[in-house]
Amino acid sequence: MKNKEIISGAIGGVFFAVPYLALSTPFLPSLAIGAIAIGASSLVLSGNPKIKGFSKPIGEVLDDAKRDVKHISDYSRRIKDKEIKSSLNNIVSTTNKIIETVKENPNKAEKIDSFFEYYLPTVEKIAERYEEISSKNITSKEGTKFLGSAKEMLKEADGAFEKILSSLYKSEIIDADADMKVFNTMLGSDGIKKQDIKVERKEDTNE
Repeated sequence: MKNKEIISGAIGGVFFAVPYLALSTPFLPSLAIGAIAIGASSLVLSGNPKIKGFSKPIGEVLDDAKRDVKHISDYSRRIKDKEIKSSLNNIVSTTNKIIETVKENPNKAEKIDSFFEYYLPTVEKIAERYEEISSKNITSKEGTKFLGSAKEMLKEADGAFEKILSSLYKSEIIDADADMKVFNTMLGSDGIKKQDIKVERKEDTNE
């Protein structure tokens, strides 16, 4: 950590000295340039960069998401309704996959900033309220209406989260699909047919 601070300070010093001493830039603007350089280099050296669309470094965003997932998992264990449990468990599983995907490739987070900033925290909050109200057996008109609405909302969130996960791999899926089409086209151009391959394999098995 100390080495990173020293390097950041040195970079900031250079960005201050060059404008101020070599280019005769006024002191305050030069100081501002140096400060910006220190901040930027600290962020890069920390390995926890900020991603477009987020107010915090991606590491903090993922930590918040992990905390939300843990809370959702805790609520699921205490909720008795089997359909709600199923939706929440699926949401936990899908979200963990999203977190892992973004951890491996942080730039993918740009496509789904709303997921981390709004969708996941909202689901966590609704799950909390559902667990609280259902555990106290609140049977008022308002309570019953909320439980029904929350149940439907969490089902929809389950499906939506799966689509969000799929969207992270959209380009990879398209590329793989294109590769398969090219592969089949080349087989055809070389006079190799799928049915011929199947027949040969069947004959090999019989032998």
